[in-house]
Amino acid sequence: ELDFYDRLTQYVEDQSIKAAQDDSARGRALAFTMAMLQRRFASSIYAVRRTLERMKARREKILEDPEAYREEQIMKKVPDDFDDLPEEMKEEILADLENVVASIDPEALREEILDLGKLVEIAMPLESREVETKLVKLKEVITENGIFEDPKMKLLLFTEHKDTLDYLAGDGRDGRPLGKLREWGLNITQIHGSMKIGDRDT
Repeated sequence: ELDFYDRLTQYVEDQSIKAAQDDSARGRALAFTMAMLQRRFASSIYAVRRTLERMKARREKILEDPEAYREEQIMKKVPDDFDDLPEEMKEEILADLENVVASIDPEALREEILDLGKLVEIAMPLESREVETKLVKLKEVITENGIFEDPKMKLLLFTEHKDTLDYLAGDGRDGRPLGKLREWGLNITQIHGSMKIGDRDT
């Protein structure tokens, strides 16, 4: 986990330096994306790994036709009230920002794609081995409170990112993983920002 953290930090620092040298909306969007990566890592390795995979796929697409990407780009601006926006709108903005690259130079893109691929390769075994510090602590809390032994007991968990919610409570369908809580044999009900109000009744 520490090796992954160090490598992710190095990637974020390298990209942040590039963003600082670009005083355009693109540079600011890239800086915001790097901050978002750090927040996703704080949420779960799964959340940051999924983000890295999406970023890698988008960069591979840009590499196929850099000029088309340049023509498509509009001025990226993060709203000042971003933290107050509804969850669904935040997810749309973040997904759009994952497209922002520091350079469309093919060599720079290939290098970044390699970096992202290495980070994804390191993250995947950490998830499957369940060695992530926060996940280990969560299992300890569930065990200490007797939730595994008493199916009537309830525990309320909050996550910052939808990817982390999927990691913990996913149903294994439509590209979502089977959540760790389900793997551990717990019954799950979930509520998230993209659900309609009527669907949130539990």
